[in-house]
Amino acid sequence: MDHSIISVDLGIPYPLNNLSTPLTLNSPISEFCEEISTSSENWEADTISIGNPHFIIYTDDDHEYFQDEMKYLSSQNDVNIGVLTIIHPSEVLLTTYERGLGFTSSCGTNAAAAIASAVARRLVKPYDWVTVHCRGADLQLKWDENGHLIEKGSCTKVCCGTYFYQEQE
Repeated sequence: MDHSIISVDLGIPYPLNNLSTPLTLNSPISEFCEEISTSSENWEADTISIGNPHFIIYTDDDHEYFQDEMKYLSSQNDVNIGVLTIIHPSEVLLTTYERGLGFTSSCGTNAAAAIASAVARRLVKPYDWVTVHCRGADLQLKWDENGHLIEKGSCTKVCCGTYFYQEQE
């Protein structure tokens, strides 16, 4: 199999409740953290847009505990859900539930939202690469000097195909 490392600039993160003002290193937590209702209680979630909506929930508990609530929150709010544990300022663990899809092995935008949240909260350092351990692979992310989220990771070709477009008459 071909394993290549790719890098992508995912742009600037925004708080979901204010898509006109970018998230910065000086953003107060109150600008992007909201209380959300689960099926059984209320939690705090960082609400981040990377061009698509994400709720990031912090825990030191086993991520399995959150699986039912992740499904509920995603369907009720039409967002991707990330459960995040800070292992070290350069290493995190992320479990992702993608809206309309379910649990995924890895999600680049959810990893970016998680790092944006963690940098804004001063839990990881900006400008340094942070390893994001996902179910299927590790990703490397950083918040760069321009406030952009840069991501790199391995890419494996899993299939190929040909698409034939035929215009309708």
